[in-house]
Amino acid sequence: MDLTGVARYTPSPIADPTTEAAVVAPIIEQDGEPAILFTKRSEQLGDHPGQMSFPGGGREPGDADLQATALREADEEIGLQPNEVEVVGRIDDIETVTRYIVRPFVGWIPDREYTPDEYEVAEIVRYRSPRSSITQTTSQNTVITPTTDRSGFTSSTWRGTPSGGRPAAC
Repeated sequence: MDLTGVARYTPSPIADPTTEAAVVAPIIEQDGEPAILFTKRSEQLGDHPGQMSFPGGGREPGDADLQATALREADEEIGLQPNEVEVVGRIDDIETVTRYIVRPFVGWIPDREYTPDEYEVAEIVRYRSPRSSITQTTSQNTVITPTTDRSGFTSSTWRGTPSGGRPAAC
């Protein structure tokens, strides 16, 4: 999967320090095809119960920055160690219906089993799709468009250029 466009993209931030949050949009290379890992939030949570989401959460005072927030929360929610994530880049900040400003970080993660936190995560889901439906190659620059529909799901469309690809270190 070509994520060089994500690495080159200059995201649009939304500033609101009282409601900062961050997520990891984790991509797994599984049998030569990309898979995106989602979590289904527990029904017992006060914010966004039962919704599909990326691992992540609110910024805490000890977090150095929002990337540290995303990595800490992914570790807490699914046991994804910070050193296992190869952050490729980030996409536009998104404001949720509950007024959180969420900063998504896109990253490669290992193809292994993850353990959901019993309180926060009801289920871990891997979404596999043919490569062509996740990325679209065009002659244009990379365009990343986050949209939120009424269901509470957030989707992003990534379009990359033919050059580049997954970093060789992965």
